[in-house]
Amino acid sequence: MTTQKHLNLSYIKALSGGNNGFVVRMLQTFCRNVPPGMSKLNEHAAAGELVEVGQSAHKLKTMFRYVGMEGIANDLERLEFNLSDISETERSNLLRRIDQAAEKAILEAQDVILTTPY
Repeated sequence: MTTQKHLNLSYIKALSGGNNGFVVRMLQTFCRNVPPGMSKLNEHAAAGELVEVGQSAHKLKTMFRYVGMEGIANDLERLEFNLSDISETERSNLLRRIDQAAEKAILEAQDVILTTPY
């Protein structure tokens, strides 16, 4: 496996019990679900749909925790629980940071998928 810069796969590896196929399947699920989840999150944020932003953030938070991206998971948790207390500028900054991290994570996950023997 390649060295991860953004992902920390220790949790998934521990769950896998040494089964690389499980790790790959988890990362494939991550790569398949994060882009549409991010689209929904951004659509709801642009429309000012705060309840839906919280719901979308909740779903994404779990996915990012599985791949060890605690900082991004914490950002999503802020959107989930504290959205009404966050300024428009801060919300935009959080969404931008999450988007950028998601793009990097997906690329890295795809690399791990391609280079992991199973």
